[in-house]
Amino acid sequence: MKLTTLFLFTTLALQAGPPVLNELRPRGAQKGQPFILTVVGRDLGGGVKVQSAMPASFSRLAPDPTSTMMEGRYAAFLVDPSAELEVGVYPVRVESADGISNILFFTVGAFPELTEEESEPGSRPHRNDTIESAQGIPSTPVTVNGTIAGPERDFYRVQGKAGERRVFEVEARRCGSAIDPVIRVRDQAGNQLTRSEDTPLLGLYARVEVTFPKDGYYYLEVHDARFSSQSSAYNFYRLKTGSYEYPKEVFPLGGPRGAEVEVSFGGQKAKADLRAVAENASLTHVRLPGSPALPIPFAVGDAPERIEPVSGPLTLPVTVNGRLAQPAEKDTYTFQVAPGSDVTFQIEARELGTSRLMAILSVTDTSGAELARSG
Repeated sequence: MKLTTLFLFTTLALQAGPPVLNELRPRGAQKGQPFILTVVGRDLGGGVKVQSAMPASFSRLAPDPTSTMMEGRYAAFLVDPSAELEVGVYPVRVESADGISNILFFTVGAFPELTEEESEPGSRPHRNDTIESAQGIPSTPVTVNGTIAGPERDFYRVQGKAGERRVFEVEARRCGSAIDPVIRVRDQAGNQLTRSEDTPLLGLYARVEVTFPKDGYYYLEVHDARFSSQSSAYNFYRLKTGSYEYPKEVFPLGGPRGAEVEVSFGGQKAKADLRAVAENASLTHVRLPGSPALPIPFAVGDAPERIEPVSGPLTLPVTVNGRLAQPAEKDTYTFQVAPGSDVTFQIEARELGTSRLMAILSVTDTSGAELARSG
């Protein structure tokens, strides 16, 4: 009996399964700069290859003979980005002869990258959890890769000049983190100048824009909105700072597949190219040209599209791009249908992550009698 049990255990141990990814190190890199990407998980043997939409080459590196990590638990690759690589979030997975792994996300930014001192291997914990112990960061544009351990707060010190405009934002959820970030900017006395939790167009991201009132040091405070504890693979964030433009709005919220659509970002406009969007994709991303901000979600539809104001009856099927710009505003559209027709109406707004509208939709007949209502 003992021999049979041992034989079964040995057989199962020799059967390798598909690779599994638990962590990427680092979670981001600067656009145009080669870097080493280490994938951590299991069944990451010698034959694994990286599969990613990121336009770059991935060359497997020989294992470090001094590393204490177990063979098959990690693999390192030299990543050489191509000229087509843009700022954004890219899926990464690995493939072996036994299958393909789950997906993790890697972020490409525009600024030089730093690591929070507290997050460095072997560093003592909670070393920047107060204003007095804040980690200094450059006044030049930079992205800081940090982690949040449960209810802690991370503080960073930056020098500002009177009248200087600066943007601070924290990327987390869209990059694959479980953190719901909050960012505060404080003056030398600890007084809060501004705060952000959920920012328009960013969902569970945080972004603030501040003009420093005088010369001196200012402090950035980053924490999780619920002060919740997350595993070490999902408690990361990316703090980005610089003086740059970013989308203030996006309109329309989407466009027809296969077309080029003019998009307003609030003061600036650009073309969204939907000609290469996959047939089964209902969402893509558009970017403000020249901005280091991550691209914005953009809906893709298959029906003809109109932009309000719309005159006359609508021809179904159709997608209407509108906005409720004033309090208590109502938009009304008319259409003709044959008796007994089964027609579905749907509002896309808040769920796209680019609108805060919580809409109520009602359908009435020619006499004004309500036939259906949803909200």
